[in-house]
Amino acid sequence: MAPVSCIIVLATVLEIVISLERALGRPIPRLRDSLPVERNRGYFVVLVVMVASFYVVLSAFLARPICYDGCGYSYAWENPLKLLEVSIMALAFSGGAGWVFFALLSAASASGRIIRRCIIGHPI
Repeated sequence: MAPVSCIIVLATVLEIVISLERALGRPIPRLRDSLPVERNRGYFVVLVVMVASFYVVLSAFLARPICYDGCGYSYAWENPLKLLEVSIMALAFSGGAGWVFFALLSAASASGRIIRRCIIGHPI
């Protein structure tokens, strides 16, 4: 479970950094040889979708019982290890939703640049 959790956390952090770069219009981290990044405030939608989906999935997982036969804990929030597992699953779902919105937004902005360049003749 630990290697999978590390991959999920790494992918989500990478997505957050890339979305913030695009939304703020500057590279993160700001290094000497960093290339400029085009500013697009629409990428804040990716972060909002991630936070909203994390909240919805986490609340859905924590609201339902996980044990029905009289074990020591019946809900995930009563056991720290199960709470960690549910949090990582919610992070995976929110990361997946964020990557989907990031890909859609990137495709839309790339097609907008192509339309501006080819059809309208406006420089990028």
